[in-house]
Amino acid sequence: MYKILIAGLIVCLISINSFAQYNDLEQYKKWQIKDFAIDAYNQQDYYTAINLYSYLSNHYPQNKTYKWKLALSYLYFRDYTNSLKIFNYLENNNSNRLELVNYYKAIVLQHLNKHKDALQTLKSIKYSHKKKWMPHYFDQMVDTHIHGCKLVLENNFMNDSIILTRLNQSINSPHVESNPFYLNDTVFIYTSTKVDSLMYYNSYDKFPKRNFYTSVLTKDKQWFGGNPAKSPFINSNKFDTGNGVFSFDKQRFYFTISKKNWNNKIITHIYVTEQKNNTWSEPILLKQSINIDNYSSTQPAIGTCYNPNLEVIYFISDRPEGYGGTDIWYFTFNVKTHKYSHPINAGIRINSFGNETTPFFDKEQHLMYFSSDGWPGYGGLDIFCTKGDMVNWESPPDNLGRPFNSSVDDMYYTENELGNKGFLTSNRPGGNSVAHNTCCDDIFSWQKGAPQKINIKGQLLSQEILFNQSINNDSTIDKTLKKPLTNSEINLYIKKDSVNSVFISQKHTDSEGRFSFLVPKGYDYEIFINDNRVLDKRKSFNAITTSKNIIDIPLKPIVTKSIAKNTIILENIYYEFNQTTLNLQSKATLDSTLLKFLQLYPDVMVEIRSHTDNIGNTQYNQELSIKRAGNVAAYLIEKGINKSRLKYSGYGESAPIVPNTYPDGKDNPEGRARNRRTEFKILQNN
Repeated sequence: MYKILIAGLIVCLISINSFAQYNDLEQYKKWQIKDFAIDAYNQQDYYTAINLYSYLSNHYPQNKTYKWKLALSYLYFRDYTNSLKIFNYLENNNSNRLELVNYYKAIVLQHLNKHKDALQTLKSIKYSHKKKWMPHYFDQMVDTHIHGCKLVLENNFMNDSIILTRLNQSINSPHVESNPFYLNDTVFIYTSTKVDSLMYYNSYDKFPKRNFYTSVLTKDKQWFGGNPAKSPFINSNKFDTGNGVFSFDKQRFYFTISKKNWNNKIITHIYVTEQKNNTWSEPILLKQSINIDNYSSTQPAIGTCYNPNLEVIYFISDRPEGYGGTDIWYFTFNVKTHKYSHPINAGIRINSFGNETTPFFDKEQHLMYFSSDGWPGYGGLDIFCTKGDMVNWESPPDNLGRPFNSSVDDMYYTENELGNKGFLTSNRPGGNSVAHNTCCDDIFSWQKGAPQKINIKGQLLSQEILFNQSINNDSTIDKTLKKPLTNSEINLYIKKDSVNSVFISQKHTDSEGRFSFLVPKGYDYEIFINDNRVLDKRKSFNAITTSKNIIDIPLKPIVTKSIAKNTIILENIYYEFNQTTLNLQSKATLDSTLLKFLQLYPDVMVEIRSHTDNIGNTQYNQELSIKRAGNVAAYLIEKGINKSRLKYSGYGESAPIVPNTYPDGKDNPEGRARNRRTEFKILQNN
């Protein structure tokens, strides 16, 4: 019911495609002017439609259809004051569309911050008995706007801890600015149509195009913009570009190009450019199932899901099989196979009967920020937030409230990595607008107090296997041989409970083996090190109760493929006196140490060595130790280790590591227990 232009801008561009052709309308017949008006309206050129329907309604005042189209054109042009005047006229002159007139009048009243009047009008519609010819979801639309009015009247709280600032005129022109996003802490990119006044053109092709621009933070902490952005940002004087977003690994840049189709409708499609050998490719139009003919696909946003290899690309489309005017859809990109999936609608828990637009995904918290006019709000498009991914969302979404939202259109929410600063766009009054005070979107910055996220840091170090006592005794490692493990894949998860977790982000270690994640406070996390050189792959940490802004993850040095100089004792592989069998505790120890090591390093061969104490004769102890070592080897073979990788030997009582007796000659039971041990030595590492 409530139209929206998604040709990259979401607001009506004052393109004036055709009006210059109709300056002297007296030379045309009525049916011609009517056709001109219908074409302009259908092409969403509402400025031209306003002029044409104004002419028609003035010359043919008895035809209320012209007034109706004029009121809607003013609304979509976001000239709310003039729109209200026409709707009031229709209400007072026995319009045969009274319920629909009052519905749109209520929408305009919300835009004008007259929520009490809007609520009264909406209630009169709700209890009307003349709605049979209305769409089946009309009651739902009315209820949504009633709830929005009550939201303002009953809980119009302004969050004073958030500072919202309209950026200066080096960035905000009299026309439309949109799509601000950070490159880093001191640079952001945005799109703009650099036009300073209303201009008339005979052709869309001659109208100034929307392009990417750069804004830089100056020494006095002011943003200064206006310079065209360079590669990979695509600028053209032939078509509109915008809605850019980088993949998380910065190897792909998604953006949109808008062109007119055969029917003079502006269609927006998604393109990608890829970085290879420090060079960005030519733009590639994504496949046809993503960009379908005669429908727009726009505003890509990058997200994550359960699979670290899948990059989720959310986007906005007016294609069929949606729930409203424009919906949030998504497709995936597999970073391993480099293939794109077919699009899927993100579902009714996030999409409404209205219009969803400008998605932004916070991958650490799995929060989707988006704008919508189909959920209860302050007026127009409000910014909402919900948790989830793909088709799994918490519903209903939360309205961000003031000052993020106003009674007009608020869109393009974005934030920095710490979550305490960001941008949005809005057509709220006060800017240097090209037409009227709510015609055009400006960029606003917002800032909270303390950072909402903490920095999780760690370092992976490797070393040679130089244990001389125990595989579990870190003090025996030669500390001088630590080396960084580079390019190790580190996956971050939020722990939902003791069993379930949700994938959040992926990083690779740098040249020093370091990695870091910016994560929101208030959750338990787990990292998984996807590297076969690492035995202990998981590490959990708590960010719920911490007051720190930086957490260092303690990681023990990682065993690499170098040859051990000495034998390595397997702790807790002990035997009762005169016994050769492995008990459950010994098997569990083998499972978590030697078996795990051999599974991760399939090219390693080891010798298993067993020792006894000095009770009994030497020959007997020699045979006993061979049987014990053989039982360890047999258990490992039973667990799937190839027997060709195993050698076992018995050393009897010949190599104690502690005395079997005290200096006074008395028996040393603890010493004898330690001497009844099993060790292994790496023999080969190809």
